[in-house]
Amino acid sequence: MKRFLIPVLFILFVLPAFSQQDNVLPILKEIEAGNLEIAQSQFDQIKFKHKDEPGIIFVEGLLTVNADNAVKHFTKVYKNHPKSGYADASVFRIYTYYVATGEKASSDKFLNILKTEYPKSPYLAGITKNQPIALTENKESSKSSSSMKTAIKESFYSLQAGAFSVIKNALVLKDQLARAGWTVEIREKIVGGANFFIVYAGSFGTEAEAKSAKEKLNESQKVESRVVSLEK
Repeated sequence: MKRFLIPVLFILFVLPAFSQQDNVLPILKEIEAGNLEIAQSQFDQIKFKHKDEPGIIFVEGLLTVNADNAVKHFTKVYKNHPKSGYADASVFRIYTYYVATGEKASSDKFLNILKTEYPKSPYLAGITKNQPIALTENKESSKSSSSMKTAIKESFYSLQAGAFSVIKNALVLKDQLARAGWTVEIREKIVGGANFFIVYAGSFGTEAEAKSAKEKLNESQKVESRVVSLEK
């Protein structure tokens, strides 16, 4: 069962905007309360009858664990129902996804859409900048403030293999890649109240090496990775 488990901040705050489609309001309330099994059950009962309605597509995005897939649902809402009460919420989710995955051009694009097309959106207030936190590396011993100030950040290339809203799903992919011989790291990024767990595979000194490894990873592990530059 796929569930886009993220803090659904602002959902109840903007429920009046969603009143055009009352059949999803109980589901949104269950998601806000963290009752995801109940929300999924309620969604399954109505999704086929109302599958083309913006609220249903939006909720499906919220209930989809794989963030790479969830963003497709939010994109569908924005493109097909730009005037609906779910459009700005969907643009906000797309924006947070691209910030989390480090795709600056795309995140800037959707932030601009949110500002220009939905200037009164309450989601604009939820946008904050956050740095990724490594979850799978051993914590280093504390350093003095003086050494931290003079530290030079080193970078390397890696392959972004997946993005998830639930840590256990990121760990499943991590274990899969590790069993195949890949060095894997998970980093958490929090954007606008939403948590993303990004799975990275490999460490390469040059972009060319990373691109070569990308083909091998995608073919052998059936993923759609991309080359990214990370800081150590």
